[in-house]
Amino acid sequence: QPVYTYFAVFDGHGGSASSKLAASKLGQLVDRYLDNKVEPLEALRRAFIDLDEDIQQLGYKDGTTASVVLLRDSSLYIAHVGDSRIVLKRNNEIIQVTEDHKLTDHEEMQNYRLSKWFSEKSKLVSRGKIKGFKLIAVSRSLGDNFFEDAISPIPDTSEIKLTGTEKIVIASDGLWNVSSNEEVFKIVEKYTPQKA
Repeated sequence: QPVYTYFAVFDGHGGSASSKLAASKLGQLVDRYLDNKVEPLEALRRAFIDLDEDIQQLGYKDGTTASVVLLRDSSLYIAHVGDSRIVLKRNNEIIQVTEDHKLTDHEEMQNYRLSKWFSEKSKLVSRGKIKGFKLIAVSRSLGDNFFEDAISPIPDTSEIKLTGTEKIVIASDGLWNVSSNEEVFKIVEKYTPQKA
């Protein structure tokens, strides 16, 4: 059985229950699929959907972003929902591997407006008929049951072949909102030990 190294960042909003569950369980779900010979990207996709269903069944009201990386040999497998971000530097090129899933993105907003929730409940929210409504910035997440089908748990997935020169940063919007990708890598390089 191939061995994968797993890295993940979860950023909860509206509470911490969903992010804590994701931190403790998502890796196990991915492992279970990998043990059953499911390809890595499909294993990640299924694990995201399973965890979202678990959050719904538990009745959690909050949600979480999820940015996950599986590393095996020279392959990096990525799955991502929300506005936490994965950025890679290869030689002198900085590559933002993930796109932030925000409602300010035209395509993400179109999907939101096509949802059953938007057509049936958003008018009730705007008229004050549904109480406890809180605005949400992300268009994809795990949890956020209030939004039903309007907020998707289906991750973007990708595979990247590594050359061995890369540095990778996985972080929540708490970092990316205050620092550019370039600024983050200046900090990383300042504290990266130099080879003798």
